[in-house]
Amino acid sequence: MRLSRTAIAVLLALVSTHVLAQEKTGAKSIKAVRFGKLWDAKGKVWTNAIVVIENGKVRAVTTDASAIPAGTETIDLSKYTGLPGLIDAHTHMTFYTDETPGVPLLKQMANPVPAVEVFLARKGALRTLEAGVTTVRDLGSDQYMDIAMRDLINRGEMVGPRMFVCGYGLYITATSFRKEGTPPAGGIADGAPEVLRAVRQQIAAGADVIKMYGSTGTDDDVTGFETYTLEEMKAAVEMAHRFGKKIAIHSYGPDGARDAVRAGADGCKPSSHAISKPRAKHSKPA
Repeated sequence: MRLSRTAIAVLLALVSTHVLAQEKTGAKSIKAVRFGKLWDAKGKVWTNAIVVIENGKVRAVTTDASAIPAGTETIDLSKYTGLPGLIDAHTHMTFYTDETPGVPLLKQMANPVPAVEVFLARKGALRTLEAGVTTVRDLGSDQYMDIAMRDLINRGEMVGPRMFVCGYGLYITATSFRKEGTPPAGGIADGAPEVLRAVRQQIAAGADVIKMYGSTGTDDDVTGFETYTLEEMKAAVEMAHRFGKKIAIHSYGPDGARDAVRAGADGCKPSSHAISKPRAKHSKPA
């Protein structure tokens, strides 16, 4: 792969990934990466910066070459500029498509077998890391494929960014009647009691965050009708926070976004419409 003049965060990420195998055996790994320039995300641009990485984590950033421990492997990228890893706060890493131009994303997904889907998703994970994104918050998957993908990356069995995942996103019933005995699809929750149960299920499965679909709208559907009530959103937020988890509520329209804020959600995605403050009404002069 040909490097651009700016060697962004992926260079550090790949170094971190490279030492995972050594971490499994408990071996100590220290590497030093030299950059011609380094932006530290705090307003400072370092010249001739040295980043010391120990067991996959940044140990120090310095310009003093004597700070490099003896015997450390040094990677010379002094022709390039580095910057901290980028964070993508809304991804769906397990969604694999054939990238057909003009066809909506969700209509391209034709790999319902979880094992196949996770295997194919490794391509997007690698692309994401190569683009300099080292951390993602993944907001919605099926059959806990996101949890499997996160764990594979953490074990060093798949190359990709650090993932914070939600398991199933919570959504209302949107199908016709099914005969008794048919189990509901994962994530379906109607009413506050079911919302509490669904949140607990995601946490029990190993979710890092909670996702709730507070309105219609996704992909080529740009409607924004609110689906969950304020009370249901409050129930989800309260339970998520009780377990120390953050919650993001999806809303394409202003009503769902407004109630998400009122409920105390930590984030609202994708918030296509701005929420305006109500204007005070003025009476006409007599």
